[in-house]
Amino acid sequence: MKVIVIAALIAAMLTFANNFFQKDERIFDAEPYPTKLIHKTDLFSNHFDQGTHEEWASISIGTAAAGTPVKVMEPGRLQWYKIQLADGTMGWVPEENLQASKEGLIRRARNKHVHLWDNLDFRNRKTIKEVNGREWVTRLETASPKLSRGGTPMHFSRIRTEDGTSGWVDDYDIERVGWKQPRLIDRQEWRFNKSAFLADWQGKPVDEFIQKFAEPAAIQHNNGRDIYFFNNIFLYDGDRKEMGIQAIARSGVIEEIGRTGRVTKWIGYFPLSEALRIPFVINHIWGIFDLAHNDSYDNYGDA
Repeated sequence: MKVIVIAALIAAMLTFANNFFQKDERIFDAEPYPTKLIHKTDLFSNHFDQGTHEEWASISIGTAAAGTPVKVMEPGRLQWYKIQLADGTMGWVPEENLQASKEGLIRRARNKHVHLWDNLDFRNRKTIKEVNGREWVTRLETASPKLSRGGTPMHFSRIRTEDGTSGWVDDYDIERVGWKQPRLIDRQEWRFNKSAFLADWQGKPVDEFIQKFAEPAAIQHNNGRDIYFFNNIFLYDGDRKEMGIQAIARSGVIEEIGRTGRVTKWIGYFPLSEALRIPFVINHIWGIFDLAHNDSYDNYGDA
């Protein structure tokens, strides 16, 4: 028993040291990237199509026409990007709705190299170079779409790498947003009891809310009110977990706290479950003992 206790203490100390001393290397101050939409598209409150899951929720907050100038604010998961319209509306769109830039970064891919081919004849093409990592490349031309065996259109571009080598690649392997340094937002996840959270924030300036919880994931303008979406805040109300928290403000003051989605959590039926959700513990202390709590990122946001 004594050995088990000592081993547990050593593990806890190592975990604490790992999280306490680890630095998050994200870059925050890159400029938004100006581009335009090439398709009419919905803007969503999260980097997913509309729906509710155990850990996220997303709804459509508006649409924008093809040709609309936008600013790309930050990258998300699964090739989604947060954009901003001229009226300040912000939301998430899939990458294929953005105009491809003349220059861009090779997309990060795990356990593979990006092959440059000498031609697009699948039977006879040869690899002339393998690109490993986030190389900056120039698009020289785009080929007409080719159909796969299943009839799906496949898109290819001829590019020039930094050493002057030219060849063909799958369009998917090049990011469409042409920034060398993505704009990245550092967001901690927060969890609170709903009643206490509402008491703390209703009637407060929305600028204070943003300063506390980071730049909103989305912004919607609706009948004189501004709705700010925060996907990094989770509220607990008995057996219910609320996600995609909305700070609904008029004239810069929060009038109401809303939600994008809600699920039922069985643990909420336990008598002491709400009492154990002490914000200081779950938002600060608990992270020290969580090996996955802090990640280090390179300049592109890759863990």
